[in-house]
Amino acid sequence: MKKNAALLSILFISNLFFSQNSNYQIYKWIEAKDAFPDTIFAISFEKLKLDSLPTELAKFTSIKEINLGKNYLKTLPSYFSGFHQLQKLNLDKNKLDTFPNVIFQLQQLETLQLSRNTFETLPEEIDQLKNLKHLDLWSVAITSFPSSFSNLTQLKTIDLRGVTYGPKLIKHLKDTMPWVKFEYETPCTCVE
Repeated sequence: MKKNAALLSILFISNLFFSQNSNYQIYKWIEAKDAFPDTIFAISFEKLKLDSLPTELAKFTSIKEINLGKNYLKTLPSYFSGFHQLQKLNLDKNKLDTFPNVIFQLQQLETLQLSRNTFETLPEEIDQLKNLKHLDLWSVAITSFPSSFSNLTQLKTIDLRGVTYGPKLIKHLKDTMPWVKFEYETPCTCVE
């Protein structure tokens, strides 16, 4: 009896979490690639060990969510600029050593996950992401934040955990973006 109650509780919580995150099914690429493009709104390429993306992905112009986490991507293809409805992009744990500029074309983007990549700077153009609400930079050692960063007025959360920043930088970010909830490691007493 207790097992059934626990199972029902887990199913309820996972269903609640799923429904809050999206109102559409997330398809694996193997399931989506031959489907009618306008019927697919979310695709996962997670853990496929890809160093490039298939050109067939370009036909999915109605896509709202793409999970590219845990691959070997160093850049994004130029056809990403055609994903005008994309709201959520996961690029966690790839090989990005520079911020992919094609992301600036994604005007509907609300969630951008970039944790565990190796780039160290955010371009000044970051403020072109006018609808960005959640930015995950966990364990990305950003050495400086552009002045345009404070123009992201829709931003609600920024995850800076995994890197220890000094108290001056944290205070500066909080002072220039008081509307944002920052997640960060306890500031060090290091030289800034």
